[in-house]
Amino acid sequence: MSRKIAKTAIKIRLQLRDDMPMSQKTSRAGDIYGSVFVEDGERVQDILNDQRKFLPVHIQEDRGEKMILISKEIIRILEEL
Repeated sequence: MSRKIAKTAIKIRLQLRDDMPMSQKTSRAGDIYGSVFVEDGERVQDILNDQRKFLPVHIQEDRGEKMILISKEIIRILEEL
């Protein structure tokens, strides 16, 4: 039996570093707007400082919502909206 964990969507804006080697760059230009999901009592900063190397971000596209994984190494700014 799987246990559901209550999570809350937090809207964010990301800016990625532009000084990374080409192999680590994303094809997305400009700011990325989306949501990250946090457990009750958890903060976005907790997710940024945990052991995971990637941040799961849910973004809205023409074809619906999509989850992308952003390497924490290339995040320059993360702003909660």
